[in-house]
Amino acid sequence: MVTVVLPGEENKRCAKALCTVLERYGGAVFADESEISDFAPVASVFFVCNGKQIKAVPRASVLLLTDEKFQPNILQNGAYRYIVADADTVLCTIPNSITVGMGKESLISVSSIEDSHLQICIQRPVKTFSGKEILPCEFSVYCAEKQDVKTVLFAFAVLLLSDKADTEKLTVQI
Repeated sequence: MVTVVLPGEENKRCAKALCTVLERYGGAVFADESEISDFAPVASVFFVCNGKQIKAVPRASVLLLTDEKFQPNILQNGAYRYIVADADTVLCTIPNSITVGMGKESLISVSSIEDSHLQICIQRPVKTFSGKEILPCEFSVYCAEKQDVKTVLFAFAVLLLSDKADTEKLTVQI
């Protein structure tokens, strides 16, 4: 199971949208201080937590950062395998961090947007949880419904790190 932590009450909607995407890739369980929701008919592959007082996380974990205010507290408590930070709002220079955003300086960036289709570039090599190295390339990402770009980038990063993105055809359905 891959644990995904997205701290901050203001990110609850994004975390639930992420669960909706992950539902198609093995399912997800969402949990915060007031709710637990299951987004899978059977055992889920992903556990998405929207909390701010995380004490420990398993080895297969990803921290999604949208705001710098969560960095000091949540980073000292967990040994996250990967940190995915929104480059538009977070300055992140931590080892194993991956920046996502609209700019070409982000490790994962959007090169074009057309209705429900995005071209997402990987600027530098990335290693997945299994150790597979993904070299710089461009993925065609298709959205089943209108999604916020930040949610798409976070979902893409989680799917890529979890070996759920099709690295042969370079396509992902979100």
